[in-house]
Amino acid sequence: MVQRSAMHSAHAKHQQQGLSLVELMVAMVIALLVVWAATAVYLHSASQQRAQERRSTAQEAGALAMDLLGRDILNAGFYPASFASSTVDVSQAGGYDSYPPLESAVRKDSDWQNQAQGWPPLAYRAGVYGCDGGEFNVQTASCPAADASQPDSLVVNYFSADAMGDSGSRKDCTGSAVDNDPSNKYRTNAGKKLNQPPLQPLFVSNRYALRDLKNFVDQQDMATKSLVCSGNGMSAFGNPGIYQPMVAGFKDMRFRYGVYSSAAATFPDRFYSAAEVSAMPAVGINGQAYTGWQRVSAVKVCILIQSQGSAVRLESSAGQAMRYLDCDDRPQTLPAGQWVQRLVQVFGVRNALQQSY
Repeated sequence: MVQRSAMHSAHAKHQQQGLSLVELMVAMVIALLVVWAATAVYLHSASQQRAQERRSTAQEAGALAMDLLGRDILNAGFYPASFASSTVDVSQAGGYDSYPPLESAVRKDSDWQNQAQGWPPLAYRAGVYGCDGGEFNVQTASCPAADASQPDSLVVNYFSADAMGDSGSRKDCTGSAVDNDPSNKYRTNAGKKLNQPPLQPLFVSNRYALRDLKNFVDQQDMATKSLVCSGNGMSAFGNPGIYQPMVAGFKDMRFRYGVYSSAAATFPDRFYSAAEVSAMPAVGINGQAYTGWQRVSAVKVCILIQSQGSAVRLESSAGQAMRYLDCDDRPQTLPAGQWVQRLVQVFGVRNALQQSY
């Protein structure tokens, strides 16, 4: 009886023993491997999620920029044909049917053109104007020497349509009213009842370019470019040449201009650079001489959007860096840690219709 009790006690003692040191170490290694694998999967998933978010943000910026540029290009060369003439100043013949409005034979203060003073400059005599490889200089209304490494810039001109009240298009791309632009001085409703439309349509000019910008992303400065705009409403603040940032996340921006050559159709012959358009001789259409810029009926916009943040670059299945096409259709390698995409869209200049009467 005593012997069986001793055996039972020994068996119970053996059952109460824990894992050996080797078994414990093996279990810990397995657990660590599981945690490491789960962590690696999580970090990879989080990295992919961040990369996707940054690419989506860049695409949204590109879509917004295209929308802003497209809306303004559609306004280029607009002059309200149905605008009622003021009771104190008879409208010029043909002036309400074309851009720019004609100067009266005996000039009136409200006439927008002033040839004796060289107004308007070439950049404002058509609905669109552009600079190759450089930023349009608002102070001198001119382009710098072309630099192929720099983005292009664009000028969009039109007149407001305030006949229905104060809800017209009197504001430029910066949100500033253009009433105080010097060329609009005698066309406004100055001294009249507040919130009334101007006596005559007001000149609006928006100039678009890209400027270098630094964003603080992932605890480091990231070099990028921002779409910027200067509007002629800034004259009210004493600095008409200032450019205001609008949307960030760009690498390049190029413009090409579709020009037609005869009155038979306003379809562009092909797309030209700004320098080529400026060099074109005038063409007689409907009894009037039209310069190359006055015959632009479409604008092709190309922008390169660029992601912000590290570890966003895509790679091929072979582990090689992928490539993209720039705005000159040349293949380029994606920058380290970056993602670049080209967006191209053509906008018709719907007001280039050769109207006259």
